[in-house]
Amino acid sequence: MRSRLVGWTFDVLAWLVGHTNGHGWQRWCTSAWRVAAILSRGTLVETHIHGRRVRVPAGYPYPLWSRQWPNYNAPLLEAAHEATLLRDGPIRVVDVGAAVGDTALMLLANLPIGTIEDLLCVEPDNQFAGLARANLRGEPAVRIRQALLARSETNVRDLVRTHPGTASAQGRERRPAVPLDHLCPERVDVLKIDVDGMDGQVLAGARRHLAVDHPVVIFEWHPVLYERTGNDWREPFEVLHDAGYRQAVWFDKFGSCAGIADVGDADLLEHRARTCLVDRSTEDWHYDVIAVPPGPGSRAGAARLATLFHARSRLSRC
Repeated sequence: MRSRLVGWTFDVLAWLVGHTNGHGWQRWCTSAWRVAAILSRGTLVETHIHGRRVRVPAGYPYPLWSRQWPNYNAPLLEAAHEATLLRDGPIRVVDVGAAVGDTALMLLANLPIGTIEDLLCVEPDNQFAGLARANLRGEPAVRIRQALLARSETNVRDLVRTHPGTASAQGRERRPAVPLDHLCPERVDVLKIDVDGMDGQVLAGARRHLAVDHPVVIFEWHPVLYERTGNDWREPFEVLHDAGYRQAVWFDKFGSCAGIADVGDADLLEHRARTCLVDRSTEDWHYDVIAVPPGPGSRAGAARLATLFHARSRLSRC
């Protein structure tokens, strides 16, 4: 009974965010969501994500964020669509940091049936991985692997839950990790990475895929979390540049395009890192970056991605 009441509370708050345009109302709902998440910590609830009845931890923010920001996750959908143009056929997607399966459900709901040949969801957190298996059960293209990825087979910081929607490698203990090149021998057409500061390490462990498959890459660039996990926020761009990638399309945390730049633009990186690390006027500032596969059409591909043309016409937002 308690979990039903808690789930109903979060559903109502998410609905209000999606149906109230007033900034004050959205701020109130967001604050209420945070308070409810603290009070109901540890509870699992049922909700709807992209037409699917799923189980998530109370306060899991995806339903809120996808309604609060119209372009939330639009860059990922656009990256997948771009890969279908480059591949001219069904694509293979790797979702690193799959959490409870929400981004996988988003792709499956918004791409034509048969577009995704294989969708490998990689999630290291025990609870999230279990929920992803349950939430994505019955999807023939989906595989779930519970693993922590890094640049090599080594031990890295263990995960700690920083809020109901994510776990970050900020723990005191250490646990084994593997490179993506070892975990996934198959071709990769889209590589999505959202691992709270470990994105550079994941890319460094996928050098073979980057050099051979040239996937469309989308990753979260969050300098604050890079520092908290003991990683270098320059590493993703260094790895991509070494693999021949030259064009990057930047999106802010709300999913709006923030420009196209060269992967090796050190001045831009320094400027945006300072914005994220120093300017706290906007909470939790970070970017999503799409690295366009190398080749003669990379500039045209970057221009297409920046428009979010396909993603803006998506059928399902949550």
